[in-house]
Order: sequence, then C-alpha cells, then structure tokens
Amino acid sequence: MSNATQQFHYYDGITSLHTKHLKTHGILHFKQFVSAHTVKQLLYEVKSVEAFYWRKELPWLMVSL
Repeated sequence: MSNATQQFHYYDGITSLHTKHLKTHGILHFKQFVSAHTVKQLLYEVKSVEAFYWRKELPWLMVSL
C-alpha cells in the first residue's frame, strides 16, 4: 500500500494508480515533473510580474513564494 508522500514519475499522463492514490490521500507528488531550467524560467517570470506590480504600486496583488 502506498503512503501519502509517495513520489511518482510523470510520463504520458495520469494513470489509474495516480487516480487511486489521489482519491485515497488527496495529493499527488510527481518527481522531476519539469526540468530545473524550466523552474528557473518560471521563477524569473514570477519575479518579473512581481516587479511590475511593485512599479505600478499595487502591492496588494503580491503573492509570496
């Protein structure tokens, strides 16, 4: 039996095993779902949007990571 912190790999889609685990534990943890390079790009974009809102003096729209 799997535990709630079990890690899965994502290949071609969600499998019946993934669905069963999600229904049982309420969480899916995919290991290496995206590359480290993609994570860096996403963080860069988030920081760019954050800086834009600060320049527009809209700090109430800020989301902390």
